[in-house]
Amino acid sequence: GLMTYNSNVVFNNVSLTVVSQPSQGNFENNLDGWRAIDGSWVMTDNGIKANNLSTGNKFYMSGIKLEEGETFVYEGDMHLPYEEGARGGGLVFGVTNPDKPGDAWYCMNVDRNQNVTKLFKNVSGAQGFTIQRTLTEKEKTKEDFHFRVELLEGGKMNFYLDGVLVGSNSDPTFAGGYFGVMSYYSNCSFDNVYYYKVSTPKLTDLEIEGVQLSPEFSDSVYEYTAEVDYAMDTLRIKPTADSKYTITINDQEAGKWRVLRTSHQGGI
Repeated sequence: GLMTYNSNVVFNNVSLTVVSQPSQGNFENNLDGWRAIDGSWVMTDNGIKANNLSTGNKFYMSGIKLEEGETFVYEGDMHLPYEEGARGGGLVFGVTNPDKPGDAWYCMNVDRNQNVTKLFKNVSGAQGFTIQRTLTEKEKTKEDFHFRVELLEGGKMNFYLDGVLVGSNSDPTFAGGYFGVMSYYSNCSFDNVYYYKVSTPKLTDLEIEGVQLSPEFSDSVYEYTAEVDYAMDTLRIKPTADSKYTITINDQEAGKWRVLRTSHQGGI
């Protein structure tokens, strides 16, 4: 409404926008404070569903904020109907302002228009930090996907699609932010969306028999190089970690010496 008090006031260009909230349904998640920021969203028995086939980035945000320096896992399921004009959608995190998610945000998505799955950072419409790969022929027509991102110390991110690692990269500038989901020219839906605080798993040692690592082993270093004799067909490697973690090498449990085959390139 409007009111005055002992004054002469003229009101102009008064408008009211009502953002309707989805009705109660069955959206499995462990976040709260969810609300539609833009676009059309409806609660269903299979999660929160977008009705945004004709519009671009539309967001549905939670009220949970990740503080700078926290390490976490964020994951969830997306159903992306294979219909004419449908492009993509994904899970968002690190959103600086939940009222204006498009200002600065991170997203893991499937984009049928570009035929890629990717994790990216977007600031004012410009993409920076990116992990991506091309969709397989099966994925181009697939409708159900599971996203997962792990954020570890130093801003290292591991991005998985359907339980398979897409890639890893580091963004030391990651400063926390809010969680949510988004649609991109689609009627996608989301369910089983969960966020967990975690500690960064670290190796306590890494040995390669007869080989000198560069740099020397450190629990804060994630990549190493080493020179090997060209004639060597195999290497024996032994990584170790705290007992609460399980390490596998080529689907075999590590913690003892394992044999790796070399590619005869003179380095690893």
